[in-house]
Amino acid sequence: MNLPDSWTTDTVHVNGVGLQYYRAGSGPPLVMAHGFYNNGRCWEPLVADLADDYELVMYDARGHGRSDAPKSGYTMDDRVEDLLGLVDALDLVDPILLGHSMGGSIVAWTAAKKPDLPRAIILEDPAGMYGAPDIVPTSEHA
Repeated sequence: MNLPDSWTTDTVHVNGVGLQYYRAGSGPPLVMAHGFYNNGRCWEPLVADLADDYELVMYDARGHGRSDAPKSGYTMDDRVEDLLGLVDALDLVDPILLGHSMGGSIVAWTAAKKPDLPRAIILEDPAGMYGAPDIVPTSEHA
């Protein structure tokens, strides 16, 4: 696996799985979650544009790329816990979370469950992979 020169890679063990991740750039942390049937390397074209301004962390979701593929554990709750574990293991403070498709759902549900974690979220075509939320919007939540 040939990585771009400015990238590093390693594995963190969180939520019962080893997650492969890639890092590039410097600045505020931006964690990038890929879509179904993809992996963290899919962000390579975007990394070239963002690495001067952000510390980019791209990871392979469980069952994708070079991350572990257990026989079970593919619920949205598992995927949210994976992302939370990655952020915690890498000591990322106030990260921006970016997700595409499946990754967009993971990011959205992570922010819904831990609203104080991300500085911001960016969703690109999030997939409806979890169901309706338990609460309805009120003037307090608007």
